[in-house]
Amino acid sequence: MSAADAALAPTAIVRGYLQFGGACPDTAALKNVLAQANVTAPHSGKPYSETLLFGLAGGLGGSYATHSVPGGILPMLGFRHLWNAGRGDFLRAACRRIGVGAEVIECDTPAGAESQVRRALTAGRPAVVWLDPSRLPHRVLPKEPADLYQHPVVVFGWDAPVSRVHVDDRSAVSFTVTPAQLAEARAGTGGGRLLRVEGASRPPDLAAALLEAIQTGCDAMLRGKNDASGLPGLDLLARRIADERDPKGWPTVFPPGPKLFTALSTLFHRIETAGTGGGAFRRMYASFLDESGEVLGKREFVRIAASYRELARRWTELARAALPDGVRELKKTRELYTLATRLHEERGPGAAPELKKLAAQQQAIEAAVAAAFPLDAEGVHELLVALAGRLAEIVREERAAATALARAAA
Repeated sequence: MSAADAALAPTAIVRGYLQFGGACPDTAALKNVLAQANVTAPHSGKPYSETLLFGLAGGLGGSYATHSVPGGILPMLGFRHLWNAGRGDFLRAACRRIGVGAEVIECDTPAGAESQVRRALTAGRPAVVWLDPSRLPHRVLPKEPADLYQHPVVVFGWDAPVSRVHVDDRSAVSFTVTPAQLAEARAGTGGGRLLRVEGASRPPDLAAALLEAIQTGCDAMLRGKNDASGLPGLDLLARRIADERDPKGWPTVFPPGPKLFTALSTLFHRIETAGTGGGAFRRMYASFLDESGEVLGKREFVRIAASYRELARRWTELARAALPDGVRELKKTRELYTLATRLHEERGPGAAPELKKLAAQQQAIEAAVAAAFPLDAEGVHELLVALAGRLAEIVREERAAATALARAAA
């Protein structure tokens, strides 16, 4: 044990960590950590809103690929800028733009990962850590591979004598887990990444930061770093959902049965219930544009924000169409995902018994779908064609909105 580790307090609860919850896991964590550090926005004198931080981090994105896992292939979907970048780049960008120091630490061993968290807490700083949420006892539905979707939470307390760690995980109330449970969840991401935020080091030029963030996000959406990201990635998804001739099309890659069921439920979840604020983050971005327009004095942002609210509605409609009312098993899955998300956000650990019941219901649905998919070949074809048509229209509207925003921010 190093001298620094020997000096760690057995109990360290960060004072003033009183704000919990949020929409997007990343920006909810940052919002709450900044509030504890008394970092305020220069235009309001109040803590930064989550939607403003979301836009300052880069805002919207789009990405589609497939990913091989034991037993099959999964669709990999992202609707946020830098949605799966390593080293906390999304949060680091927001911190840089508001003049706040943010240090990312990587640890190769569980002992080192624990030590770094406890050092931050002993110094009075909460720690943002990335983990596999499905390995936490309060996360039961849905479960996704951690190598696809790493999930940030805030650790703001460590009570070694009673083996209790205090965690802020996008709920209105905090959770506690044991150090062993936290270590297992962090191991699920293949490492021990931690982000520690310091107080504001300089007054930000908020107007310049907003314009830079908007242009960065628009450029990434309009051009994409490759054919699987930005609007090219969303266009790729639209073309492949119903293409029966493409060997990488959904009819071939996700045939009726468990594979198609997983693809459809993943599409719904990533748009609506995966910490997007609903509508694939577009509602959050519309609110960001409203606030940015006030800061910048750009009235045209209000009109563009309305376009993104309409896009949010279209994304939500697409998500619901993937798990339609007319197919009992699919509709029930949609309802279970929605209810599980609401219970987690509103009640936190108090919802654990109900969440376990919902997970059992979902397992029964998955078994039934594996035994007999609830749509025949014609029904599957019609569903996929309808989804492809909806998504193609959304991509056209996304391109128009991003183009208009880039011009307004120039």
